[in-house]
Amino acid sequence: MMYTKVCNICRRDQPLAAYHNDKRKKDGKDNRCKLCKSEQAAKAREDNYFFEYTRTKKGECTSKSIPYNLDAEFLESIWTGNCAITGHSIQYGKKGSGSHHKDHAHLDRFNPDLGYTKGNVAWVSGRINRIKYNATIQELSDILNYMIKEKK
Repeated sequence: MMYTKVCNICRRDQPLAAYHNDKRKKDGKDNRCKLCKSEQAAKAREDNYFFEYTRTKKGECTSKSIPYNLDAEFLESIWTGNCAITGHSIQYGKKGSGSHHKDHAHLDRFNPDLGYTKGNVAWVSGRINRIKYNATIQELSDILNYMIKEKK
């Protein structure tokens, strides 16, 4: 005899193996199958992306002594869905894209010395952020001049 349980979300009758065995739940009333639970967690992360980003970035800045005064509302207010430099579409919190994906959103500092502060940041693509990572204006200008000269 196989024991089953009905998921509260998808309403499917599934074997008990399809559920997390969370011993911390004393009442055992978490009747969401593993798939529905993981989909809800992914949705919650995406819905709270700006909050999670500020929490993570603040910790990183604190440990590196980088100035920081951003909040989730500010980050959401400057979000356009496009790279501030190229205008191309960028995405955040997309499952499977990874933070190193060329179209993944990165927070860029105009002046690195001022840290992650209001008025000193913009959303850019991962590709653009890696290109300008710690390059100086002179280095970027030299690269541009070289590319223009070689193209002729």
